[in-house]
Amino acid sequence: MQLGSWLAEKPKIILVMVKMELEIKPCKTKATFSVKPKRQITIDLPKLKNKFKIKIETPIASVIEFEGEEVIVHRHGELKFKTLKDEDKIRKIAEMIYLEFAKKGLVFR
Repeated sequence: MQLGSWLAEKPKIILVMVKMELEIKPCKTKATFSVKPKRQITIDLPKLKNKFKIKIETPIASVIEFEGEEVIVHRHGELKFKTLKDEDKIRKIAEMIYLEFAKKGLVFR
């Protein structure tokens, strides 16, 4: 799935979103970027397979492929971007995943 095609599927009102409160930073080893919402959320992992190619699936996390990038999606809401370093693109992909698959706890500014 491409980010542009996902946006095209959504009602126009979603295109006027406010930014989510996210913490985006390099992980401790600086090998990946980690994204965490300011508040705890729960991701509906089984629904990911309806939209993304799943590379690895476990009860607590899944590895998805999105626009050629691998993203580790944890059930507790943390995302890890294994290869992507562009923070603007990371934010857009994270917001799309949270809006589409969060079960509870979304917080907006």
